[in-house]
Amino acid sequence: MRTVWRITTALLAATVFSREGADLYRGRWNPKGFVLVYTAESRAMALLEMMMQDAPWRVRYVLIQAQLPDMLGETLVELADLAPDWRGLERRAALQSIGRDWLERGRSAVLAVPSAVVPAERNYLLNPAHLDFARITMGKPKAMDTDFRLMGHASAGQGSDAAGSPAPPSSHRRSGAILPKRY
Repeated sequence: MRTVWRITTALLAATVFSREGADLYRGRWNPKGFVLVYTAESRAMALLEMMMQDAPWRVRYVLIQAQLPDMLGETLVELADLAPDWRGLERRAALQSIGRDWLERGRSAVLAVPSAVVPAERNYLLNPAHLDFARITMGKPKAMDTDFRLMGHASAGQGSDAAGSPAPPSSHRRSGAILPKRY
């Protein structure tokens, strides 16, 4: 069984694996109106992907695990099949065409693609309209627990902990997660 990960805001956690949540936006691999749920092969990869898409930590984020059964078919996009500059904005339409074609053909519930952040790693795009999507088991949202330095405040002069790491103001901590003042 393969485990994949998704990070989302606490407010959207209930719909993140549904058509409702995924239908609102386009992504690197899907044009608007073509629904994909983006997941990553590890917690760390999910965090890096989220940090590339959003201004961390504007809101409270949660981590959700999903289990892909061993016998669940997947379609693989190899790095060698993509143009050398595939990560650039000028190639976005070509990548969206790959995702749209995969969705329209209904080949599988999972499209495995290279991560644009770390191409040697994989993201797993899920098709909530595919019949096999029902075989994917979604976990419960769990609070994110990450290092405060990821928020870019390491040099903000806010003190440090016993290990010498910058310590966030106490107003930034909530239920195990470290948050900015705007939440």
